[in-house]
Amino acid sequence: MIVIYDKKTGMVESINHIDSTASEEELKRGVKIEGELPKPESITGKMPVMYFDEQKREIYYKYVDRPLTAGEKIDILTAENNGLKEQIALMQQALDEILLNGGAL
Repeated sequence: MIVIYDKKTGMVESINHIDSTASEEELKRGVKIEGELPKPESITGKMPVMYFDEQKREIYYKYVDRPLTAGEKIDILTAENNGLKEQIALMQQALDEILLNGGAL
């Protein structure tokens, strides 16, 4: 495959998976890579941006901030809500023990 990337930043602009269809421009601006592309990690609130390291001749990802999806927001709020419920239950248990012991600590 031919990876076309910005020579200054290393950011991948496009990939031609079929070498035989690569144009002269793609061959000048890109590099031929063997094997499969690495899979990006799935990180909440981050978007993978593909880069090419010319010295190491390898593809890697940088992760940039992105807005959370509605599903991600719901997951975060649900986890937070469950944590708060656990804290309330612990405080209620402590309060009940204090009241049962006649207010003595």
